[in-house]
Amino acid sequence: MDEKKKLVSVAGLRKADPTTLQVLTQDVLRTPLVRIEPATLVDLLALSELGEDQVPGAMVKELSSFQRQMFRELADLPDGIALASFAADLCGLRAETLPTCLRDAVAEILPDRKDADAVNALQALIDHASTAQPEAISLPAMAAADSPNKSAVTKVKPAKKRASRKAKSAEAKLLEEERGQWIEGDVIVRLAQYNTGLKEAIMVAGSRHRAPWDDVTEKEVLKVLRRLKREERLRFSAGRWYVNK
Repeated sequence: MDEKKKLVSVAGLRKADPTTLQVLTQDVLRTPLVRIEPATLVDLLALSELGEDQVPGAMVKELSSFQRQMFRELADLPDGIALASFAADLCGLRAETLPTCLRDAVAEILPDRKDADAVNALQALIDHASTAQPEAISLPAMAAADSPNKSAVTKVKPAKKRASRKAKSAEAKLLEEERGQWIEGDVIVRLAQYNTGLKEAIMVAGSRHRAPWDDVTEKEVLKVLRRLKREERLRFSAGRWYVNK
């Protein structure tokens, strides 16, 4: 079975109201580091930096405890392929999604690592993170409690179908852009490690395997590769892809 598909993933954490957030994170906050999908991990670590002005006090403590546990487990990762692979997966995310606490934790463990692959991957992650500031999170306010005076509650009319279709279209476009950005980061980081480039079939298969979505297609990866070629960030020669340096 594909190990990638076993990772715990929770979408929408940075946009959920605190009440919903408590429901979404019930299980994942007790999940080991290596079993959490990278995008979900950085979302939770970013949330762990918030205070009680945005997150209920009890959850602030849970997230703080989660952060400490994740960084203990990060420090305990074997100095080799396991650590290098973890760092490479994080390099596939947008730099602005990487929170300050994670950047600091990676910088802290780097000096103690000896394995060349792990050191290079950690340094690549630090360099990638430095290209953008961590994005600020502003969670929606908690939904107001039900009023005891039922007659005072205003009924909300259902949204029109046309508006719903537009919302779905906008959501689909946003997801497409997110997937494209992830693929872009993944292929650039991957190819930067190989001076001799990588065969197209290997490049495509690798991105599809590492992707946090199960349905990424060959067409999607090739679309991003060809766009990067048009932008002269990549080049293609004799069936192999290279980073333009």
